[in-house]
Amino acid sequence: MSAQPYALDLEIARRGGRTFLSRRYFRWPYEIGILTHGQVRGLSDDTASLIVQSATSGLITGERLRQRVVVRDGGRVRLVGQGAMPVQKVGSHEGAAEDLNLTVMGGSRLDFVSEPRLLLPGSSFSQVSHVSVDTSSCVLLVDAVVRHPDAGSVSYLSETTLEFDGEVAAVERMGFHCVGEHHFGASAFILAVGDHVTGLDWKWWLNKHGARTSYGAVSPLRNCPGMSIRAVAENGYQALRI
Repeated sequence: MSAQPYALDLEIARRGGRTFLSRRYFRWPYEIGILTHGQVRGLSDDTASLIVQSATSGLITGERLRQRVVVRDGGRVRLVGQGAMPVQKVGSHEGAAEDLNLTVMGGSRLDFVSEPRLLLPGSSFSQVSHVSVDTSSCVLLVDAVVRHPDAGSVSYLSETTLEFDGEVAAVERMGFHCVGEHHFGASAFILAVGDHVTGLDWKWWLNKHGARTSYGAVSPLRNCPGMSIRAVAENGYQALRI
């Protein structure tokens, strides 16, 4: 059976000192804004910013969303998901799923800050992410899931594979099946790859922004420069602070 088409398919490059969209395809449930330059605090003038919005009331049973983003030729961009996407209650044995493919090469940089997924009571959600980056490029992936405060169990599975210069450098997995509201509130995952991240004190950062009821694990990547961070918190507010 052939794979479903991408719901979001973007290619971003750089020409004449300016980052631009060389491929722009999206369909329901996504909408994208205008690529802007120098209008976001904290970003350098040569880094573009793009907002990706979701126009759905939630992922439903059996639905699978596929996304692909390629940044090449020195492109520098920050993609930010806006809002939170609900995951609806499972109506059969099959839950909702999401596939994400990020490729960064040729001296490029991508900051991909996904919108949080809101797990409603009775929902089941799985994420499979593949990140490919070369030695000349940098990538930052930020992803989070938050469970709805109403009573009811949820199931969640996340798997992220990092490929560095064509070789698998790391695999991160987290999952649970039918856990209740007293066992899980929210989780955030951060993957930072590139020479620019090796000197950052992530443990100090977690201690500053975390809470007594949150837990964070910082893992240096062995086969390439970078860090992997997994944080679990009592509620979504604490996770999003991290």
